[in-house]
Amino acid sequence: MLTAEKIPPRGHDKNAPQPAWIEHLRGRYTTEREVDAILTRRLGRRAGPGYAPQSLATLRAGVEALLRDELDEPFTVLDTRWLTGGASKVQMAFTLDWVEPGVGRTGRRWSCGWNRPSRSSRPADYGNSS
Repeated sequence: MLTAEKIPPRGHDKNAPQPAWIEHLRGRYTTEREVDAILTRRLGRRAGPGYAPQSLATLRAGVEALLRDELDEPFTVLDTRWLTGGASKVQMAFTLDWVEPGVGRTGRRWSCGWNRPSRSSRPADYGNSS
């Protein structure tokens, strides 16, 4: 039997859902805690700006800024290129020409990734791919 609390509110805009409608859905369709958090966050952001992919130049500039803070010697980021991973995980490979301690000037291949901010329990994976 359908009761008033089981019928979704009428007149709501699914493209800009109100908090009460989101809570109604959460109560009606229970899921695992992490899935609930992700779906709730997505519904709350639905009316906001759409996905805007990051450019390779933006990711390269971020890597260069991090390296400037960490390295004392001059360096050059070369041969930047995308790695596969889809929209949820952006990955870039590059060659770093730098003065490696104990080795001297060298070119080494690296990869880095940028995960959109989330409260996922999965750790980000970054590292040296040489």
